[in-house]
Amino acid sequence: MANHGAMPLQRLRSARILEARVLRTKQRDSETGKGDKICHVELTCRPSLMDPKDASEYEKALVRWPLLLPGTRLVAAVVSVQKSCIWMEVAPGIRGRVALLDLSPDLSVLRAVAEHFKVGQVFQAHVLRAVSSRKELDLSLLDFEAQKTCVGKLRKVHEGEAAAVFELPGRRWGSVHITELFDVWAKRPTQRLHVGSLHEVAILNDKEKLEVSLRQSQVHGHKEVQEEKRPKSAEELKVGQKVSGYVVSAVPQGVFVALSRSLTARIKLKALSDMPVMKEAVAKMHPPGSLLRDIIVVQISEGRVELSLRTGDGPGGLTCEQLSVGDVVSGKVKAVEPYGLFVRLDNSNVDAFIHKSEIADSASITVNSYAVGAKIHQAKVLKVDGSRVGLTIKPSNFSGEELEEDADSDEMPEMQELLAELQKTRKKGKKRKAEAGTAAKEAKTKEREQEGDAEVSEEEPWQPVQKSAGASFEFAEFKVDSASSSDAADEEDDEQTLQLSKRQKKAKRKEEDKELQKQEAENADGRWADDPQSVEDFERLLLTQGDTSIVWIRYMAFHLKMSDLEKARQVAERAVKHVGFADSKERFNVWVAYMNLECTFGSDETSDAIFRRAASHNEAKQVYMQLARIHERNKKPSLAVKAYEACTRKFPQSKKVWMSFLGFLYQTGDAEGARKVLPKSLAALPRQKHPVVVSKAAILEYQHGSPDRGRSIFEGLLDSYPKRTDLWSVYFDDAHIKAHTPPKVPDPDCKQIRPLFLRCCAMPLKATKMRFFFKRWLDFEMKWGDAQSQEQVRAKARDFVESL
Repeated sequence: MANHGAMPLQRLRSARILEARVLRTKQRDSETGKGDKICHVELTCRPSLMDPKDASEYEKALVRWPLLLPGTRLVAAVVSVQKSCIWMEVAPGIRGRVALLDLSPDLSVLRAVAEHFKVGQVFQAHVLRAVSSRKELDLSLLDFEAQKTCVGKLRKVHEGEAAAVFELPGRRWGSVHITELFDVWAKRPTQRLHVGSLHEVAILNDKEKLEVSLRQSQVHGHKEVQEEKRPKSAEELKVGQKVSGYVVSAVPQGVFVALSRSLTARIKLKALSDMPVMKEAVAKMHPPGSLLRDIIVVQISEGRVELSLRTGDGPGGLTCEQLSVGDVVSGKVKAVEPYGLFVRLDNSNVDAFIHKSEIADSASITVNSYAVGAKIHQAKVLKVDGSRVGLTIKPSNFSGEELEEDADSDEMPEMQELLAELQKTRKKGKKRKAEAGTAAKEAKTKEREQEGDAEVSEEEPWQPVQKSAGASFEFAEFKVDSASSSDAADEEDDEQTLQLSKRQKKAKRKEEDKELQKQEAENADGRWADDPQSVEDFERLLLTQGDTSIVWIRYMAFHLKMSDLEKARQVAERAVKHVGFADSKERFNVWVAYMNLECTFGSDETSDAIFRRAASHNEAKQVYMQLARIHERNKKPSLAVKAYEACTRKFPQSKKVWMSFLGFLYQTGDAEGARKVLPKSLAALPRQKHPVVVSKAAILEYQHGSPDRGRSIFEGLLDSYPKRTDLWSVYFDDAHIKAHTPPKVPDPDCKQIRPLFLRCCAMPLKATKMRFFFKRWLDFEMKWGDAQSQEQVRAKARDFVESL
C-alpha cells in the first residue's frame, strides 16, 4: 500500500464500510470449553488483489516463513518504536526487527528515531536474515545497490593502518584506513574517535571487506585543498616533493608511513633525522598513528617510495655531483672511529670521511679530540669517488685567504685552535735548545737562594722573608706577577722581531701604520656610532644614547656573538636599571630582550625570575604575551601553551589575549584544541566582544583548519548580526574570497562566491548598507569576472534603486 511511511489507517473512520477480499481463514477452539469455534479471517484492501484472480495468485500474496529469503521485498508496518530499533509486522504473527543503521541514511533521523517513525506507518522493506526455527527476522528500509554513503557506528579503534572498524547497514562491517579519517592531517587522529558514536561514511569499494571513509570530501563531495589530497599511486609523486602521512609501523630498520589507503612509503633508519638515531629509539620517536609533516620524497622506483626527514634531502640540498676537489665545506661529526671521522655536510645528506692523517699537522690533535655532533666549520674536499667523499681539515692544506675568511666568520672555528696549536708546537721546539742551556744555571741559582733564605730565617726569625726581584703584587682581584703579561708579550714580540728580516720588519711597520690610520679615520668619521665593533665603541655610545633600548640590545647581541653569556647578562642588568621610567616603551623593549636572553640561553629558574621581575616593572598583560611569543619563536609549543593559559587566567576579559591564543593553536596545527578554547573565551568575555573573537576564529578556520567549518561559524555569526557591514567585509575579503581565489586555488571559483553576494543584495537593509554590498560585488567581478557578470551587478543595483 505504501513505501514512504504512509499512514493508511488515518483515512479510515469508525462505522465506515470497507470492501475487502478474503485471503485466508483459520479456526480454533474458543476458550469457553463449550465446543464453539472462533474463525480468524485475513483480509486485504490492496487494489492489485481486489480484482478476481486464480487462487494461486492469492496464495502468493500471503507471507509465510519459507518465503522470507534474503533480498525479498515486502510491505511492513511499524508496531513499536524503540531508541535503538523499530519492530515491524509483515504478516499476522510475523514480526521483524529493523536495526538503527537500517532505518535511514540521514544522521539527523537516526539521532531522533521517535520523531520520524510512528506506529502505524507502512514502509517498503527487504529481508536481511530470516531464521524460522527461532522466529528471528531482520529487515532493512535502505536500498544498498544505489547507496554510496550511509551511516555507520564505530565499534573498534586501533593504533595502526586500519584505524577503526564500523558497523554498517545490512549487517555489514567496514574498516577505515588511518588516512581516511579526516581531510586535514590531524595529530593523533584516532584519539578524536569515540566507540559507539555515529558517523556518515562513504563506501569506497564493493569487495567483501568493505573500506569506508570519514573524510568530508568523500562523504559530501567537498572540494579538496591541494595539501589534503591523498596520492593514489607513486606516479602522482615527484622526487623532492613534500608530503604528509601517518606512521603505521615502526621497526628498528625504519618507519613505514601511509600517504593514502593505497600507498605506503618507507623512511630508512638513516633518513629519520640529521643526527644518528638508535634502533631502539625508533618506536618511541614515531609511534603508530603519529603524524609526520613535510616529509621529502627522495626516491621512486617500481611503485615504491622512499622518504626522508633530513633537512638536506629537500630541494636545493648539496649532492655529491655538485662537489669537486678543492671545495670548502662545513658539517657536523656524525661518528668517531679509530681510523677517522664521518661528517654529515651541512644542507645535504652527504656523509664524508676524514682520515686520521688529515685531521691535524701535529700529533696533539687526534680523532678523540672531536665528539659526535661537534661542528666542523671548514673542510676541504680531497677526493670525490661516486658517493664517497674524502675531506681534510689540516691547516697546512688551506691557503692564507681561506684561513682569514674562516677567522672572520661569526662562530669560533676549530681551525683557528688547530693553527694556534701548531704555532705553539713550533715555538716550543725552537725554545727547547735555549732553555736547555739555562736550566743548569737556574737550578744553581735557586739552590743558593733557598740556602740564603734558610740562613736568614734561622739567624733572624723575627724578620720577614725578603722576596726576590721576581716577587708579585696582589691586592683584591688585581694581581701583577714579576713577569707580567705585558712584559711577556713584549718579550715575545721582541723575539719575533729579531727573527724577522729587514724587509719583513718594514712590511710589518707599514701594516701597523695602516691599521692605526684606519682606526683614526673611523673615529673621525663617527663610524663607531653607526656600527660599533668593540666594547669601547659600545661604552662610548652609551654615554650619549644610554636611554635608547636598541643600543643596549645590540650590546647584548655583541656579547652573545662572542659566546660570552655572562657579560650579556651583566649588560642586560645595567640596561633595565639605567633606562628611565619616563620612557616606558624603551624600558619594555629592554625587558623583552632580557626575557628573550634567559628563555633562549638560560634555565627555567632564571627565565621565570626575570619574567616575574619584568611583570612587576611593566604592563603585566604585555609581558605575559611576550613570554608566550618568545616560547613560540623558540619552537617550544608546550611552554607557549602554558604561558597563554596563564595569560587567559589572569586577563580573562581581554579579547587580544584570547585571539592570540587561538592564532597560536591554529598555526601550530592544533585546530581541535583551538575549537575547545573558543567556547571558553566566549564564556569569559563580555558579549560586545564576541563578534570580533568569533570572526577571528572563523578566519583562522579558513586559513589553517576546515573552510567549511569557518563558513558555518561566519553564517551563525551573521545570523545574529545581519546589519554589521564590518563582519560582512571580513567574511568577504579576509575569508571566503581568499579561500576560493588565487593563490589559494589555481583558478577562481566564482560559483562559490556569487551566491553569497546574491543573498546579501537581497536583504532588506538601508541604501547606505546596500551600497556597500553592491560595491564589493562589483569590485570582485571587475577583478575576477567578465563584462557580462559586471553588467549583471549594475542591473541589480539599478533595480534596487528603482524599488526605493
